[in-house]
Amino acid sequence: MIQKRLSLANADSTLSLNISDVKNDISDASDTNLLSLTGRIETKLENDDIYVEGNYSDSVINTYLASLSQQANFDVSEISIINSKGIIANSSNPAIVGFNMNQGSGAQATEFYDAFFAYHETSYVQSYRPISLNSSTYMKYAAKTAPNGGFVQVGYDAERFQKDVDSVVENITVNRHVGSEGSILIANSAKVLKSQPKGHSDTNLSETGLILDTATEKESTRFTATVYGESSYVMEMETPSPKSFTLLEVKKLPDSGLYLHYAKK
Repeated sequence: MIQKRLSLANADSTLSLNISDVKNDISDASDTNLLSLTGRIETKLENDDIYVEGNYSDSVINTYLASLSQQANFDVSEISIINSKGIIANSSNPAIVGFNMNQGSGAQATEFYDAFFAYHETSYVQSYRPISLNSSTYMKYAAKTAPNGGFVQVGYDAERFQKDVDSVVENITVNRHVGSEGSILIANSAKVLKSQPKGHSDTNLSETGLILDTATEKESTRFTATVYGESSYVMEMETPSPKSFTLLEVKKLPDSGLYLHYAKK
């Protein structure tokens, strides 16, 4: 009995650790993508002399930022220029111009204010979350320092962030293994595999033999299922996504031969 409990505890630990690793990899890749994009946008603003005082009127700059955000090589939901006092001076969304980023301790916007004006960071990225301006609106933001003494902030709304997560997930596990024989798969809400070691994406999850009942399975709680004909442990965990991807990891019993991560919207 003690050995069985230890075995189950070890299985839980292994499942949780590996599934967390994949979740973190997806989050880190998304952070890197947005920071890189923000850096390219900030460089574009410098090259176009947007920061030179008196070059353009505020309305012209706002229109410029709106046009820039829609360009295919950028494709973001929002671009804002924050001045040296922490005020949004210009934005692709003129409705937020004049907003003070210092909203008090713990506020979403204040994280950026503190990052650049208190801790003198050169870049900062935030998780997808409700924004200070409207708690019912979710955004993912990144920012880079700017020559005006403030910073440029670039954001994804839910649709754009989902697009980014989808691109990160695509084939992310092609060259990834767990143990000597383990493998990781990810499927979307339609139960279509988007990533697996052999690289054969866009096939149906049902080919693994896994039947899921996501209405009854609880996050981070182990349960059993049959995958590729083998009795297996399964555990699920949500990934950072506006449509709440859920990772399900499967460990073959009684050894560690098979692992599977299943992501659903």
